[in-house]
Amino acid sequence: MFIDRYILYTSIPFYILIAILINYFIDKTKYFIIVILVFITSQLVTLQLNPDNNRRLKTVAQIVSTLKNKNTVTFIAPDYAFMGFSYHYNIEYFKQAPNTVKLLNQDNIFPVNSIDNVNMFISKSDGTKWPYCIYVQAGTEFTDPHNMILKELESKYKMHKNFHVYEIYDIHYLYN
Repeated sequence: MFIDRYILYTSIPFYILIAILINYFIDKTKYFIIVILVFITSQLVTLQLNPDNNRRLKTVAQIVSTLKNKNTVTFIAPDYAFMGFSYHYNIEYFKQAPNTVKLLNQDNIFPVNSIDNVNMFISKSDGTKWPYCIYVQAGTEFTDPHNMILKELESKYKMHKNFHVYEIYDIHYLYN
């Protein structure tokens, strides 16, 4: 799998090879200096040290933070999407990696993969249902291809708002 943001770090041998070829084929004359300057200039013009990875988790975390209150339960699917979310939601949670899920759970945010996971957390500790629910889908095509989690939530709540963020993120805000 090729990830373009790593090309800067994996292409050092390529640059060395280009330098050797230039040195081998061109005498050290004014042409050599011109070729080197063109090569270096083209590299500097096209260099991106921090390329965009097309993830908009900061926007997702901001929307969830805006919608969320103490009477809101939040589900993030698939369950492995919680780390990127927690980085933007609360950096302190992210820094405590072994405890990140536990800290998110204290904020009533639960990473889920199936209806069974949702049903475990749909009710408060006193047995009553949460008045508000946020469901964050972060590309669930493979973990929930039939959208069963959303269908289950829609059977228990009324849909209030939907937010679509970039290509793969959908945020559903539901209420009792």
